[in-house]
Amino acid sequence: MTPGPATAPRGARRRWLVAAVAVLAVVVAGTAGIAWGRASAPGPAVVVVPGAVVEVAPEADVVPLGQPWLPGSAQADPGAPGLPAVFTPAPDLPDVRSVASGYRFTRTGLDGPGVARALAMHLGVAGDVATSNAGWTIGSDVRLATLTVLDDPAMTWTMADRRSRESTAPLIAPERARDLAEALLASIGVGADSVEWAVDRYDDRVDVIAWHLVDGERSGLSWTIGVGPGGAIVQATGFAAGLQEVPGYPVVGAATAVRRAALPTWQVLGPVPVTGREGGSTPAPASSLPPSAGGGERPSLQVPMAGIVVTEANLGLGRFWQPDGALLMLPAYRITGDDGSVWTLIAVSGDYVDFVDQDYPQPAGQAP
Repeated sequence: MTPGPATAPRGARRRWLVAAVAVLAVVVAGTAGIAWGRASAPGPAVVVVPGAVVEVAPEADVVPLGQPWLPGSAQADPGAPGLPAVFTPAPDLPDVRSVASGYRFTRTGLDGPGVARALAMHLGVAGDVATSNAGWTIGSDVRLATLTVLDDPAMTWTMADRRSRESTAPLIAPERARDLAEALLASIGVGADSVEWAVDRYDDRVDVIAWHLVDGERSGLSWTIGVGPGGAIVQATGFAAGLQEVPGYPVVGAATAVRRAALPTWQVLGPVPVTGREGGSTPAPASSLPPSAGGGERPSLQVPMAGIVVTEANLGLGRFWQPDGALLMLPAYRITGDDGSVWTLIAVSGDYVDFVDQDYPQPAGQAP
């Protein structure tokens, strides 16, 4: 993420981004067509080197998760450390209010059966649309190709084609797999200049991943095309909903955000360690902790914790998952501690945060 003042509006450093990113439009005019909008940064050419994973443009950041965990959800952050931390703003940390944009899923104009038919046409799946509580499916024979579009906030879709399992053709080169995946995604409107590419190679297929970008960072959303023997598309996953820019979120000052994080309830929102290329926060090694108190009649309980002074804050985005699976990308500070650790912290005003009561999840087999 490009460093900048804590109060700099995100729009000031945006290259370009259409108002609705990756919005799918289904047009019925004899045949169905699909179009996703463009995002912000050009996609570089793929670089293939020996190894299990081939990364393209490894300098790109990932929009960090803004919640340390979410009950019952796969969006929990596995990198959250177990060592508690107490944050204090440095005396000179800026504390100026501002306004910034966020993003949300939108399904405006999307018709589930129409999306399924249009995707099936481009992915080579035959059959009629079957509707269920979960969404829409084409191709019910498990021996053939099937496509499922889920009725979830992202309108997630998956395709599996089992017809090439017996093929003895060799796998094609990763460069050729990238070309095939790029052409297929272009046919459904995902342009090469709106994503960042990566290639994973396995024994039976080559996966080409197109990471969705927002303002030059990976949003955490992607499309994956699995290319099997002879260049056959054997599986694919993606999403059809768009990310719509929502301007005008009021943002509290960085020092206020840090102090607010220590308040009851707000503690559940972080700060959350930033993992990946920029590193994160890790527990102190045992050798750096004070020796345990002992020898007395009443030994004291020692609780390891990190006292972190926040010395820098840059305004960006954080990923926040709703209980129903919807994604919000909201203004968030990326804060740096005096120990070099990097964290993300929600920056929006409390007027746009609702703390909703829900039962605490019980361990499996335990009655509530």
